[in-house]
Amino acid sequence: MVRIIPTRLKSASSLNNSRSNSPRRSNSNSNSNSVSNTANTSSYNNTNSTGKYQTRTPSRMGSDLSAKDKDTGLTLKVVILRARNLAAKDRNGTSDPYLVLTLGEAKVVTHEIPKTLNPEWNVVEEMPVTSPESLILDVICWDKDRFGKDYMGEFDVPLEELFTATKTEQEPKWYSLRSKRPGKKTSFHRLDMSEVLRPLEDFKNFNEFFYRALKPGARPCSAPDHPGIVVSPADCRSVVFNSVDHATTVWIKGREFSVKRLLGDAYPEDAKRYENGALGIFRLAPQDYHRFHIPVDGRLDKPKLIAGEYYTVNPMAIRSALDVYGENVRVVCPIDSLKHGRVMVICVGAMMVGSTVITRNEGDEVKRAEELGYFKFGGSTIVLLFEEGKMRFDDDLTDNSAGALETLVRAGMSIGHSPDEAQWTPDMRKNDEDITDAEKKEAKRRIQGSMGEEPSSGDETPAARPDVQTIAASTM
Repeated sequence: MVRIIPTRLKSASSLNNSRSNSPRRSNSNSNSNSVSNTANTSSYNNTNSTGKYQTRTPSRMGSDLSAKDKDTGLTLKVVILRARNLAAKDRNGTSDPYLVLTLGEAKVVTHEIPKTLNPEWNVVEEMPVTSPESLILDVICWDKDRFGKDYMGEFDVPLEELFTATKTEQEPKWYSLRSKRPGKKTSFHRLDMSEVLRPLEDFKNFNEFFYRALKPGARPCSAPDHPGIVVSPADCRSVVFNSVDHATTVWIKGREFSVKRLLGDAYPEDAKRYENGALGIFRLAPQDYHRFHIPVDGRLDKPKLIAGEYYTVNPMAIRSALDVYGENVRVVCPIDSLKHGRVMVICVGAMMVGSTVITRNEGDEVKRAEELGYFKFGGSTIVLLFEEGKMRFDDDLTDNSAGALETLVRAGMSIGHSPDEAQWTPDMRKNDEDITDAEKKEAKRRIQGSMGEEPSSGDETPAARPDVQTIAASTM
């Protein structure tokens, strides 16, 4: 067994300077009208500081890191502690073990510890995260011999496990060494790479892959002929409320939260419009597609930046005394809609999100499911505000939200409707017998953020498994 401490990922430049419940909606390909107007982009930096699935969120509050976005990549810090119960490879009943760590093109080799089955390394290594291929840390244990080496086992550490960690410095963790077996398959987030617009080798670093564009039609509008239907702005976890008061009772616990504070000095004159209106919160996790889309047809008003912090947007933070939405950096994008009035799309940055890029321009006539912009690396959130009486969220979403359940949705799916239009039932919660295995698997991937080794047949649980203790680093 090997023990490592996965620590949070840091931007390379800063280092140089110092449970799925029942699925809800059909898992169809949902919303994106290609990458429209990507040539005319606005990046907002704060330099100061398929289907819907019901899921009870186990998320916990992370640290309140703030960081600028850097195009130089990220660095993973790994603290390698010790191993125990290793196999004896030498005639004297011991081994001379050492570890080889690989992250993309980066490789680290520890020193060997002679004549032991329980070595202690106690070393700290830093490895760059510079490409989409470097999202799994591979660790192999070898026994050094005079004329070669003997294989002792290996394990993988998906960086996604670290993205969802609660602390910058994590607790030590034991990893079991396993024998490499035929048929082992490693996948990146088990994502459908056929959706991605550019080939994997075109991405210069992980950040570029993080805000990757999808092919036209990968996220279509669920109800293109029904302008009264409001669609999800992102692939995300949603909680929605038909009144702001209900939202503050069930979900948003920040003592100072208010619509006026949320809109800040961007559009203070509009705050009164939404005092009794509807509010939706759409949280993007690191494993999600991080471009966001237009929720209603209309005309885009001027996007405005509100400077702020980079607190985590995990549910435990939102349900604490801290007013995360009123404190974090955000970009306010009003859309004037014939069907839904003046709709506020508020793009909230979170940990490690250094910039929000808006790819549309003031005055553009926008359609549902078209791209509005993207977040660079990290977790983030979209908040939608509607005037009182202009729309109602779908019943299954509000039912889940009233029970403090987040619901997985994909961009372009129906989330609500104008009062004079019926709900869009094709996107409503399915009966259990109608849910396919593929939909269940996709829901599990999005909830758990699973990435790495695909399961294979065969018993792989020996009575006493050698393992390694490490600490690794993560970033939101």
